[in-house]
Amino acid sequence: MREPFFSGGKWYYRVKRDDGFEKSFTSVKEGMAGKRAVMKKARDWLDGSYRRTGGRVKEYWQPFLDYYKTLHGGETEGYRLIKEKGDNYIIPALGNVRASDLRYKILQNFLLDVRLQNGKTPSRKTLESIRSALNQFLRYMAVIEEVCEPIAIPFQLPPTARPKKEREILQPEEIRRLFNLSEQDCHFAYAYQFCLATGLRTGELIGLQINDFNPETNTLTISRAVNGRKRITPGKNHNAQRSFVLNTVARDILDKQLEYIKNNDSEWLFPDEKGRMTTQKRINSVYYKLQLPGSVYSLRHTFVSLMKYIDLSSLKRILGHSASMPTLETYSHLIEGEQQRDAAIIGDELKRRIGI
Repeated sequence: MREPFFSGGKWYYRVKRDDGFEKSFTSVKEGMAGKRAVMKKARDWLDGSYRRTGGRVKEYWQPFLDYYKTLHGGETEGYRLIKEKGDNYIIPALGNVRASDLRYKILQNFLLDVRLQNGKTPSRKTLESIRSALNQFLRYMAVIEEVCEPIAIPFQLPPTARPKKEREILQPEEIRRLFNLSEQDCHFAYAYQFCLATGLRTGELIGLQINDFNPETNTLTISRAVNGRKRITPGKNHNAQRSFVLNTVARDILDKQLEYIKNNDSEWLFPDEKGRMTTQKRINSVYYKLQLPGSVYSLRHTFVSLMKYIDLSSLKRILGHSASMPTLETYSHLIEGEQQRDAAIIGDELKRRIGI
């Protein structure tokens, strides 16, 4: 019988019965407590006294959502997506399956068989969201030690999945047309320009308040977002809350916006015509009338496409993205003047594209 070993934050112990059947046990407890836990599970299984609680997936789903909400600081966009995919896809298909029976084959077959109400395979983006929700649920089940067998093989998506819709961005002439607009042409002209000049998400743009801008340090702080249901949230993920120095183009736009709204007595930086917090539906509907590509979110994609001269770690910090590699998180410490340097580079590139 092999000895338990610790890897990737877990204790693992694989044992074999006299009949040749093998089984792995895990524990996320640290130190000797985790080692003793997996050894006890194995002994209980070998002598026949090991028992699961027998709870079904639907019984664990709400505790999982509560755990996720606590871990990520509230009802973030990620929480909303997981809940939606659980309500519409996962629970209807897997809700009555015993959690202890979850195996790779069951979950992989579920993903291959997911269908929309019209019988068609969902888009690849939808399937990726479902897969992500499943993976998050399995992590939670491992934390509470209700699933023994870790699933290390990535789930495959069906080959019939419709490809993601290609992201739309503004072309040079469209960028110049957008930046030629003023408040007289469109109430949200400066909002759209600011979004393209900073790469903000639509909900983050709507959630900005005047006090989020510090004119002395030229710094903007993102601490909230407004989702499609008009609810104020902490943002899409824990990286969404951030601060960065404004580039010269963004600062100029913001000064124009502050002058434009100075008499409406509103706390919001980009309010509606009556000084109230606007909505994603409203700000997108006005954008569509400008006959520009995509939606307001396309302005964020355009910003990213223009910023090829910014190093990846700085760009992720500005955008509120998580680092895709541990190296970025480990070595992306801010050097004095680094944010000012990035802001200057971004400002120069935007000016070149706009033609000013």
